[in-house]
Amino acid sequence: MKVTTAPERTFGIGVDDAYRGGSTVIAEIPGVGEVEIRLRNDADSSLFQSGSEHSLDTSFTGWNGIRKRLILSAQ
Repeated sequence: MKVTTAPERTFGIGVDDAYRGGSTVIAEIPGVGEVEIRLRNDADSSLFQSGSEHSLDTSFTGWNGIRKRLILSAQ
């Protein structure tokens, strides 16, 4: 994945406690498109700067119908 925005604080209704207060990054995944990736609240989000590339194990969490993108949770 290639990070397209700096990490922002994760918030919202129904967010799992492990991710609430953590960070969310927007990234581009080849063949998939733009996705939201939630990082656990105990993860170091400083590594995920705009333009950096990473590989993460994630699981499908939901769909952002307003932004039309997948929501994934880092493991």
